[in-house]
Amino acid sequence: MKHTELKINEVYTDIFQLKTPMPNSPLRSINAYLIRGGERNLLIDTGYNTQPCVEYLRRCMDALGAESERTDILLTHFHSDHAGASTSLIHPSRHIYVPQQEYRFFGIGQGSEVYREARKPRYLSEGLSEEYFQRIMRLRQSGSGRPDLFSSRFQPFDESAVFQAGSYRLTPIHTPGHTPGHMCFWEPEHKLMFTGDHILFDISSNIIPWPDIPNSLGIYLYSLKRLREYDAHLAFPGHRETGNMPQRIDEQLDHHQQRLKECEAAIQLYPGKTALEITELITWKIRNRAGKSGIPLHLMRYAFGECLCHLDHLRYQGRVQRTMGDDGFYHYD
Repeated sequence: MKHTELKINEVYTDIFQLKTPMPNSPLRSINAYLIRGGERNLLIDTGYNTQPCVEYLRRCMDALGAESERTDILLTHFHSDHAGASTSLIHPSRHIYVPQQEYRFFGIGQGSEVYREARKPRYLSEGLSEEYFQRIMRLRQSGSGRPDLFSSRFQPFDESAVFQAGSYRLTPIHTPGHTPGHMCFWEPEHKLMFTGDHILFDISSNIIPWPDIPNSLGIYLYSLKRLREYDAHLAFPGHRETGNMPQRIDEQLDHHQQRLKECEAAIQLYPGKTALEITELITWKIRNRAGKSGIPLHLMRYAFGECLCHLDHLRYQGRVQRTMGDDGFYHYD
């Protein structure tokens, strides 16, 4: 069943993909999923906390007969494009289920400054000035509204939870890497996997370093391999289109191995560079405006964070070394 005006697609019986537009975002849209279950519906992920996203999702829910008073929200992770609209959509009697580990890292109940400031010491030691750090961390896509971090509707969960809607029973799988508490959801009877941003099929999931986690990339690669244990008939990603999950896992493992080799080769060719300088040496698939070159400012924090993760993994494997210079920055050899 397709609702072309609202971009609603029934991807499985009573499971609807809501392709929610995200204006001014390079991702263009997010895939929210509504499981229609009679007494209880589940909405997996949302768009930004902006009027267009909130109104669009409300229209989708109305079209599907999914009243907010019968709908809980289940989040794969706490990035704004997945969690933003949750606090505006939730009914006062329902819950927003959020992975337990996301609380500490994203400052739920504390404020968004917690997340940014926790990353600051590392970033300032890897080649960024205070001014540049503030610029790339504060800059976000226009309209990318966050959820209300102080909402009382948040309910943490871990892998022991089970979420039921109609005939579907979802079990969480902790898949850290993209975020520390990222969860995929497995429906064993029908062999369905909701992958969030852990596995995307035509773009790569962004991996950045997290405070108190020494090797985010290594954890992500382990999480990727863990999903090989599941014989998914269908995979439902957080963005764009679906595909063959085992094949995509292999592609992503290969992608990161190639990126690791590229980072290592850059260090061998240009020893003593900072992480920021290495980031600018790496090849990125970025569309620039005509006449522009380099990494656009609004994408630098993603590119820089991902480069840091590859450098961390190389250090973990003993392939590169990092030393503190007289300039106050780490340098790689």
